[in-house]
Amino acid sequence: MRISVIIPAFNLEGYIGEAIDSVLAQSRAPDQIVVIDDGSVDRTASIVQSYEPSVQLIRMQQNSGVLPVILKGLEVVDGDIICFLDGDDVWLPRKLELVEKEFTACPSVMIVTHGYQCIDGQSKLLPYHSDDTHINMRTIYETSSCRSETTAMLKNSILCYKGFWLGSAWSIRRSALDLAAFRRFVSTFLFEGFTTLSHQDQPMAAFMVLDPANRNSHVGYINSVLFKYRLHGANTSGSFTSADSAARSALRALATVSATSHLVSQHPELIEANIRQQFAVRRATYLYALYTSKSLPLIVSLFIQAFPGIPRNRWMHEFTRLTIVSVLGLSNFIRLKKIFTRHR
Repeated sequence: MRISVIIPAFNLEGYIGEAIDSVLAQSRAPDQIVVIDDGSVDRTASIVQSYEPSVQLIRMQQNSGVLPVILKGLEVVDGDIICFLDGDDVWLPRKLELVEKEFTACPSVMIVTHGYQCIDGQSKLLPYHSDDTHINMRTIYETSSCRSETTAMLKNSILCYKGFWLGSAWSIRRSALDLAAFRRFVSTFLFEGFTTLSHQDQPMAAFMVLDPANRNSHVGYINSVLFKYRLHGANTSGSFTSADSAARSALRALATVSATSHLVSQHPELIEANIRQQFAVRRATYLYALYTSKSLPLIVSLFIQAFPGIPRNRWMHEFTRLTIVSVLGLSNFIRLKKIFTRHR
């Protein structure tokens, strides 16, 4: 069984070396490492070149976004198992060993994921925070009794945005991804710049789960922390550093949920997934409007549509954000958020 690793990178000179080192330090060595440089203007490419020939560098002609980058990587790699690592994250040493074991144990497994911990821009561990992903994955691990039940719950989590870690955690069996069909979906749906904005993992995972050829395929979960997820101001999950970055992150989320919602909508029998996808689109639309629109009536209307019936603490959190951004402005909201995060 060959294992290929795809690492997308854009202006990550401060982190890409640590990411590559974590792959080279695996207890089960990868058979192929491909770094796709997405038009970086810093030293990212030259740092990757210093690892040749152990690492293959491919350069995009221009900054294209992570989805086109991953599609390029999938064209190049030849592994039976394909693992993804963001260029600013870090794997723990037994990641590939345990992932391979999970795929080998069950030939029908098409996707494998595992636990994670968070680090900051200086690679320091951040305090444990039990977010929706941690809670959902722990619940599945503790309550499911067999692989089929676990798979059903994990597939549901992917389609319903209940919390399933993708990004640098997930790996796929190459034979389970109809790359040509996924490319057709991307080219026909993700139009008008959405291709460059959409995340790659949620649409691809949903596409694989919904592929009729994978109806009897399984999804595996390893209950171990096997990678460190880096939160920093330059990535889409870190703290917003400006109004522009906040708006772009909201638009990226909107592009992503629009893609997954379109996929799920082709399956009206998935009632829960369709409802949750529709609300995901509403919430992404609301956030983008909050960060970009000057029309308070529009923003309030979208807020009401996006958050009906949610728990009181979540509703208060969202209402507080709406109030601060509307009254003080987005820049002041970002400034206050940084202060709160620093003293949390």
